[in-house]
Amino acid sequence: MTTGPAMNDRARDRRGLTVFLVLAFALSGLVSVPVLQTGSLAAWDGWALPLLMWAPGAAGIVTSLVVYRSLRPLGLTGHHRTWLWALLCVCVPLAYTLLIYPPLAGLGVVGLGHGNVQFRFLVLGLLISLRTAVGEELGWRGFAAPVMERLFGFLPGQLALGLVWFLYHLPMLLLTDYGKSAHPLFGNAMFLISAIGMSFFLGWVRRVGGSVWPCALLHASHNLVFLHLFDPVRLIHPVGEWLVGEQGALFASAQLLLGLFAWRASRRA
Repeated sequence: MTTGPAMNDRARDRRGLTVFLVLAFALSGLVSVPVLQTGSLAAWDGWALPLLMWAPGAAGIVTSLVVYRSLRPLGLTGHHRTWLWALLCVCVPLAYTLLIYPPLAGLGVVGLGHGNVQFRFLVLGLLISLRTAVGEELGWRGFAAPVMERLFGFLPGQLALGLVWFLYHLPMLLLTDYGKSAHPLFGNAMFLISAIGMSFFLGWVRRVGGSVWPCALLHASHNLVFLHLFDPVRLIHPVGEWLVGEQGALFASAQLLLGLFAWRASRRA
């Protein structure tokens, strides 16, 4: 039977998770009103998307200060190998993007643009992308992922967090220009698989990296490389509608493989 300090810690985690989820969805719901009214993430003169992405981060900050009396639950610091995990996480989206799009272009399924990308553009783009990506990750991975793992274990905790993360995106997928799939039911199913797979991988990175920053850098790198540089691509063959983008089968497959790797690594640990 769990008694004493351990029971108090679990009670605080349960209270913290409840406060965080209520705040995250209340804040994101408030920002979503003009987004859903216009059907565009460019609402509020472009401020809607950054505010929406910072809703989980704001919820994590408030919950940490109110429930835990500290910012330590957010994982703002790290250990001596955090920088290695940060570097790895910058490269992961580049790897799966290059495994998806250039082969499809070589097969004549899609056409690619952005032929002249300079190193300076990538560095500045990553920093700009990080400004919004860190908002989401402070909430979902900085705060929520460790709490979910402590309360439910790694597998159930990250699975549940992946489902919550999908629900956070669902209104935009269904009712705005964010959901671009020509096959919405299939596309949203692929996005659900992607959210769960990435939740496992980022939850594992949060644990072994000892910090939220590798997770934020992976998110920022994904938004820059996969979304900005390559998506949307020019479709040449109709099969590409089922394969490309965040609602495509290839991205879902890549995230599922990353999630399975993280799950096996967590079990070995």
